[in-house]
Amino acid sequence: MNVFCRSVVRGIALSLAVLFWGSQASAQDKPIRLRTETIQTPPRPARQAPTLQAEERVSGLYLLQFESRFDSAWDATLKALGVQRLVYVPDDTFIVRLDQAALAAIRSQPFVRWVGEYRIDHKVHALVKSWWHQPAQGETRNLNLLISPLATPLERALVQKLFQKVHRQGNTRFAFLTQGTLHRSQILALLRSPVVLWVEPAPQPRLVDEVAARIVAGVGTDKPLYTQDLGYDGSGVTVAVADSGLDTGDLENLHLDITGRVSALLFYGDLTDASDGHSHGTHVTGIVAGSGRVGETDENGFLYGLGVAPGAHIVAQRIFDD
Repeated sequence: MNVFCRSVVRGIALSLAVLFWGSQASAQDKPIRLRTETIQTPPRPARQAPTLQAEERVSGLYLLQFESRFDSAWDATLKALGVQRLVYVPDDTFIVRLDQAALAAIRSQPFVRWVGEYRIDHKVHALVKSWWHQPAQGETRNLNLLISPLATPLERALVQKLFQKVHRQGNTRFAFLTQGTLHRSQILALLRSPVVLWVEPAPQPRLVDEVAARIVAGVGTDKPLYTQDLGYDGSGVTVAVADSGLDTGDLENLHLDITGRVSALLFYGDLTDASDGHSHGTHVTGIVAGSGRVGETDENGFLYGLGVAPGAHIVAQRIFDD
């Protein structure tokens, strides 16, 4: 083999080695999949036990990634170190709240892979960020907040005090939700709160019943829906809607779009009637069987209140309270 060939072979071998080790290294990286970015964490290095020297202690929101799926047996150790788990983030990561915690002591735990600050830019939707930095977009905005499930009533109240108006709020299994109108001058204070985990624009619902029905049932020629042109409008069919109730809950006093086609109103458990104080059950019933009989239209002439089966009958079952 001449010198040139040997050089080429060595070059190929070196390239393959670099590719191999590079792929091995990248394969060992582990992502933290935030909505604003993906952080690739390196393999956990060999670490020594924390020294006995005094270390600066930190408080606030952090990202804590584990080597593997979380084991509840680790909670006691974490709590002793000043760590409160809040919300899960893939992969094997939690947003945590630290209270005067020593980072070196946390990182020394064999089940901990990586710890890093949960920054302000991690918790804000791009559209909210754009509004914050561009005055031309208006001084106020309706926002949705995800608040720590472990926030105290006082901490929640301090966050809500930043809003000009709070529209709604409520608990979920994973966090506390708040929606309200915020002035631009308060956004930084909101994002700096150690109990605010995520901020995004609040949705702006629109009434588009006929448009939505056409997406499902097709565009008709003689009638609004293609299925109606074919003779299928739900007549002879009864649909049970098990939800938050229906309109007034009184068969003699229902919305015109469903009047005369409600076969029964049922309610269960501690509920005292079939009325809909939440509106979701009425909304779903309209999608199913609204007739658009009122004749009200949007700016483009499409009917409000038209469902995909405007001839169907309904049995409304109230299974949820307000």
